[in-house]
Amino acid sequence: MSRRLFSENETERLTDRLRPDTLGQVFGTMVIVGVGLFFLSFFSLFGYVILASPQDGSPIPLPIVVLGALSWGCVVISLFSYVVWESWKLRGHLRTTEQSSQFASEDSHPYEVRQRRILFALGLGIFALLIPVAVFVGN
Repeated sequence: MSRRLFSENETERLTDRLRPDTLGQVFGTMVIVGVGLFFLSFFSLFGYVILASPQDGSPIPLPIVVLGALSWGCVVISLFSYVVWESWKLRGHLRTTEQSSQFASEDSHPYEVRQRRILFALGLGIFALLIPVAVFVGN
């Protein structure tokens, strides 16, 4: 007698989440979680400084530093993963004159919308990547 751990609907639902079509949503969720954790670590550090009033030169607690570094890494990795995934998807869409004539002049072509998303995510990823450089190098 064999027992199934997941019903057929649950298995289908789990595999649908990681299809190549839905990876953009996964990367978007990772960015949101990373930003949320980053703000949590920032406010934890702020609360530690205000409430505990550490003496000058005392080290910051390790969990706050680790949480901030991991959340930053999550944001950067997921943004660049999104750029790679979206570029891969964009490569599959060929821009033809027939497709572009289907859209009204005020509507954007899906190809152009994807290009804008890629450039925005790439710019945001580069900005997030340069934050530690600005903090540690800049005076």
